[in-house]
Amino acid sequence: MLLCGRPSQGRGPLRIHGLRKLVLLTAFVAAVVAIPTAQTKPTPVTGGVFTSVNEGTDGTGTCKNGNPQVNCNQYFDKRYVWLNGGPAKNSLSPTDGKFFFAVLEPGGQPDPNDCASFPSCTGLKNLSDDYDCWQNRAFKLTNGEVTNYPFTGGTPATPLPANCFAAPVIPFTHWLDSGALPLNRGAPNNAPPLIRLFPYANTTNPGGVYIMAVCSLTTHVPPNIVPSDCKYDAFKVPNADSSAPECLLTATITGPPKQIQITIEDPQSGLESVDYTVTNASVSPDSGPFTTNADGSSSGSADLFVGMVTPFVLTATKTNQALGSRIVVTVNDVGGLKTTCDPVVPAAVHLSPFAAIKQLLAAITKLVTL
Repeated sequence: MLLCGRPSQGRGPLRIHGLRKLVLLTAFVAAVVAIPTAQTKPTPVTGGVFTSVNEGTDGTGTCKNGNPQVNCNQYFDKRYVWLNGGPAKNSLSPTDGKFFFAVLEPGGQPDPNDCASFPSCTGLKNLSDDYDCWQNRAFKLTNGEVTNYPFTGGTPATPLPANCFAAPVIPFTHWLDSGALPLNRGAPNNAPPLIRLFPYANTTNPGGVYIMAVCSLTTHVPPNIVPSDCKYDAFKVPNADSSAPECLLTATITGPPKQIQITIEDPQSGLESVDYTVTNASVSPDSGPFTTNADGSSSGSADLFVGMVTPFVLTATKTNQALGSRIVVTVNDVGGLKTTCDPVVPAAVHLSPFAAIKQLLAAITKLVTL
């Protein structure tokens, strides 16, 4: 019995001590594993977000229905819709942190994540990702009010990826403005707290309804944003288009080769097509097909995606530098309106001052709205 008891007395405490170590170690590991779970617990976004007008930049009369300064419900144009109505600021909670916005189609549960095939996103529910990535729509909220845009810092940091802007969209930032006087100045003053939602694609909703989503980046980041990360606000912009496309000669490049650049835009309903006929010049962006006409001119259609509302730049490059060139551009918008512009590219010859002035005047774009 003593022989049986001694080994138990010698090894028993060691076994119990080792077991205690194992139990304590297991409990410690379980506690450590549990910490990240507690830290990543979703933080639902509460409160409200609002759209409003900005009389400082756009002037008065841009809200068709609703309280313009607090929460306009219907706007006269897509450009007049701004984030951070109020009366003074959004009522979001958390009131501090990093957020982003997106404009969406109504119906079902709107998904604010960029499309899976970004940047090829046209025709889908997210109307903002046709033009830029979510990182270009990220901003900082301080005490419930926008304080920083664009905002690439914070946690997580969000530098703009190389494919943030879908071709042929030119890189841009959304307008940031304080809304301060003087009224109707036409350009942003780059001071918070108002962010212009434009550009975004047209809604297919027959009533012209859009949904603005404002989403917190505290718990999730795209493409994993869920509805509880966001708050939504509906607004309406009538589908009727009252303004024809704009077409302006914006640059003359002496070269050689000599070039002109024509900036084309239709911010209300978006561009549908840009057709041209050109003599002694090539046109880009256009990869064909081309038609050769009996008078030696050629015709084509510029490469763009239907519905784009950002400025579209068409470049005409002279072929024979000693001869004059001419391009006639016909622009159709989604709303069915049309504009024809006819800029003249002067010949590369020396002119007297009087002739040069006359030629310069002839090169200014002439607009004929049909």
